[in-house]
Amino acid sequence: MGKTDSGKFRFTLSAKIMVMFGSIIIIMLVPLLLLMLYSNNYINRYDRVLSNISKLNYIEKITAAQPQRILNYCIINKNINESGESEMIADMIQYISDIKYEIGDEEAYAKNLEQAVVVENLLNNYLQNYREGIGLCGENFSLAGDSRFYTMNDISGYISANCSLLLNLEMQRSQDIQKEIAGDYNGMRINIVILLIFAISVAVVLVVFLQRGTARPVNLLSKKLAVIADKDLTDTEVSVHSNDEVGDLANIFTIMSSNLKDILEKVTIVSNGLEKSFQEVTKNVEDTADGSEHIAKTVDYMLEKIEQQNHESRMVMTNIENITGISHKIRSNAESILLSAQNSINGANEGSDKLEDYTKQLGVVNSVMQSITHMVDELGVKTQQMTDIVNTITEISEETNLLSLNASIEAARAGEAGRGFAVVAERIQKLADNSKESAEEISGIIKEVQNRTLNMADEMKQGLIQLEKGNVIAEETKSSFREIGQSVNDVDVQIQEITNNVKIMLDVVSSTSNNMETIDSVMNDTSNVTKEISGTVNTETSNLEELTATMTVLLESTTELKKTLAQFKL
Repeated sequence: MGKTDSGKFRFTLSAKIMVMFGSIIIIMLVPLLLLMLYSNNYINRYDRVLSNISKLNYIEKITAAQPQRILNYCIINKNINESGESEMIADMIQYISDIKYEIGDEEAYAKNLEQAVVVENLLNNYLQNYREGIGLCGENFSLAGDSRFYTMNDISGYISANCSLLLNLEMQRSQDIQKEIAGDYNGMRINIVILLIFAISVAVVLVVFLQRGTARPVNLLSKKLAVIADKDLTDTEVSVHSNDEVGDLANIFTIMSSNLKDILEKVTIVSNGLEKSFQEVTKNVEDTADGSEHIAKTVDYMLEKIEQQNHESRMVMTNIENITGISHKIRSNAESILLSAQNSINGANEGSDKLEDYTKQLGVVNSVMQSITHMVDELGVKTQQMTDIVNTITEISEETNLLSLNASIEAARAGEAGRGFAVVAERIQKLADNSKESAEEISGIIKEVQNRTLNMADEMKQGLIQLEKGNVIAEETKSSFREIGQSVNDVDVQIQEITNNVKIMLDVVSSTSNNMETIDSVMNDTSNVTKEISGTVNTETSNLEELTATMTVLLESTTELKKTLAQFKL
């Protein structure tokens, strides 16, 4: 939808399509939104029931094991705050309160609410006994609160039984919700089908309306285009009153066909004048082309003779350049050999110095290897001392284990009063067992270290033998480097003589090359001037030939254009 130049609003084609699809989408979204709202409501109700079931399972599980766990804490005097039992009881009280709130006041589930109240009362009694028990104990659990904690154990049985009853009632409530969801879903499905049928009907009506508003003008334009394609421009007006893009297209078509008719009439007038002009220009070009062709043949003959002379001169120049290149290569190779020889002398001297340093370093390494061998021997003595210490630890752990056994026997004789002492005896026995196992592991590790120490000592001795052999080889290598240096010095003198002779020959060749370059430059200048003359003549001849061909093509095109224009009805 938009405003025209006259200020009136018009309903465009794109706006029509947008309204049609928007209407369909809105109609289809309504049932989907309703379905989402109902589904979300039922899912929340079902999730709350499942949450109640989970909380009841938690209460039943905690109350079944907590009293006995607290009685065990009394034996070992565990800290009350660190045990976390108070937080668990507080969570259970909060859970049963949440369950009551979620059940609500519905008459159908009055039994569920009554059973939740029973469980809540039992949990309050459970909590009261726990508080009295820890009030007697102090900061740590102790046997002073046993009576209250035993009462908690009795109450936990009632809590478990009533939780099971409430759990069954909540399971029944979840089934009722499932049936309600299934019934409402069937009704919602029927409503959605009705709404979809309505949406499809509206879509069909909108499509028919859009088709009638656009198809008729388009068909009319198609017929007019077929007439123009048949080269008939006598009737080009199209009457379409649609106030959208199709109406704009019809107006543009009318303007286009009128402009096309004007252009064809003007082209017909121009083509008649071009035909006469092309005939006159073609005759003048043919006369000029004959004279240019005679001049081009004469210049080509002169250029051929100059090229022969220039070719001979280039051959001589090429030979001299080859000799010069070879001389440069010989000189370069000689200088490279001389540089390599000098580098070899320097490398031999440097290698001799490095070998002398290497020999000194081998002496230092030999001394270090001897020191390491001595330290390995001392390590063997220390590991033997560690073995004796581990044996002593093993004997102590065996004695501790025996004492723990005696303490357990005495605690068993003492009965209930010796229960705490029995726990301590058990801890001592575990400590003794762990000490014995650790001593055995340490003994195994020490044996492995001793074996590796012995192997290391043997390897160090072999290393000392190899170092002695390395000293001998280094002395022999140093002598060989001295001989190489002397031989390279002799080669260096001979290469310097070759380099001097090559320099003399290169000077002679360079002088000859300069003379030939002067001759070649003069010949090139002459050849270039002749080529420029020949090129100019050839260019002019070629241009005249191209112009003649172009004029011929244009004349033919003008004739064809006249024939084509004659086919149109203006």
